[in-house]
Amino acid sequence: MDTSKYEWSKSPEGGYWDVYRREFGFSVSEGFLHVKLGAQTHDSSTTKDWCKHLPWTQWRHVRHSFYGLDGQHVSTIPDTGKGYRLDPGRFERERAIADATPVASFAFDDFDGERLSVATKIEEREWRFGSGWFKWLSIFRRPKISRSLDLKFSGETGKRKGSWKGGTMGHSIEMLPGELHEAAFKRYCAKHDMKFVEQEPAA
Repeated sequence: MDTSKYEWSKSPEGGYWDVYRREFGFSVSEGFLHVKLGAQTHDSSTTKDWCKHLPWTQWRHVRHSFYGLDGQHVSTIPDTGKGYRLDPGRFERERAIADATPVASFAFDDFDGERLSVATKIEEREWRFGSGWFKWLSIFRRPKISRSLDLKFSGETGKRKGSWKGGTMGHSIEMLPGELHEAAFKRYCAKHDMKFVEQEPAA
């Protein structure tokens, strides 16, 4: 590695040696095939290898759905498989649907007594087995469906807030069968030393 062209270079040989192993063989882990064909430089532009997800082992994402305050279906974004680069405007369309989904808001006292609020939204994602030419394998396996509650806090929360590690301003949690916004967030509060603030009944 020639460093002589740099002012900071002090090496009497004008550089240094960077040594890499030559490796040959293959490995498979969780449906990912990795073939090594020579020098492993840890640089994608020069390393000698080839890798690919095996399509008959993969789960493909097929939809992203949104649900209302009472758990009713609001909208579904189908996954076309094209990705954002090949589907211009997809991100904007998805964001508009997400922003139009009703949210439920709750007040809570954080572990340190600070009063904050959270906006919650129910989302659901579905995956089916097999990709590419192997999509037909999904007829033999049940789809994977994950329903989550999206949380957006009014301020930083969590035991690490105010530190260099920082707290959180939002994330998602898995929902249990039959749960809606309030029940899921109460469960979250109990787990994270937060006090849920009961809402005053409407007059």
